[in-house]
Amino acid sequence: MNRHRIHGGIACPIGPTGATAVAEPGVPGLVSTVMPIFNPRTSEVAAAVESVLSQTWSEWELLLLDESTEAKVQDLLLAYTERDSRVKYYSIRDGRGYVACLNAGVAMARGEFIARMDADDIAYPRRFEKQLRFLQSHPEVGVVGSAVMKIDSDGRAMGLRRFPLESAAIRQHMGLWNAMEHPTVVVRRSAFAAAGSYDGSVDVEDYELWRRFLRAGIVMANLPEPLLQYRIPTSNEGFRRGRHWRSNLVVKCRYFDWRHPVVCLCGVVVTTAMWLAPAGLQAWAHGLVRHIKFHDVEDS
Repeated sequence: MNRHRIHGGIACPIGPTGATAVAEPGVPGLVSTVMPIFNPRTSEVAAAVESVLSQTWSEWELLLLDESTEAKVQDLLLAYTERDSRVKYYSIRDGRGYVACLNAGVAMARGEFIARMDADDIAYPRRFEKQLRFLQSHPEVGVVGSAVMKIDSDGRAMGLRRFPLESAAIRQHMGLWNAMEHPTVVVRRSAFAAAGSYDGSVDVEDYELWRRFLRAGIVMANLPEPLLQYRIPTSNEGFRRGRHWRSNLVVKCRYFDWRHPVVCLCGVVVTTAMWLAPAGLQAWAHGLVRHIKFHDVEDS
């Protein structure tokens, strides 16, 4: 059984901005999927894990980093480790939180490629195959994401969300919004080794990482087709307190891109306004951003 208990955390080397550094090389062709888990609905996490088990690309490992307090979640996840040796379970009981789990997963990953998924998302069967084929045929690309099919808490389709495809367009859009959907990405291990892992000092850890990757010269891309069903969270509690907008502003200022000064300045101004806005307006704006389009959105 691939069962591990992490009590005091994993010793990880530290890279830029306090993030975890990653050693090279990894196992060629292996996709290590990092999935932090905290008290999900069992039906949702089961669908997420099953979608990995159903991948047409067979060279993968799934790292389940479980901070759940519910025994039924732990029992369900442990059953998957008995069913498939590629599923590895880590029980984390020291309350380190989401970003620390991400960094622990990245540090433990054995693969040449590191994928992300959340415990309530569903990957389409050919997700890994299509992203790995793309990376193999585009060796200059360090990170590849995709479009997503948005679903609600009951799994009903809400519409297709697309993102800029090429690195130059992604870089420009990053001055305003996050132009990569975090649970869709597959990252070369070499990108983490070059630029470090997630920064826990901000609440927008994925956005900060993409901006840092771009500053380090790492090429990013998105595939035009949806390869993941992305479940829209029902709660915006954290955003009502303004943490999201404050962290977003920190990242925009830290990585102000003088190649696109107008776009970046607009991003700083809008984010500052939202940070200073009343809590109700912040929550409304976050809901709007969740549905805003980068290219085209086909709402159902």
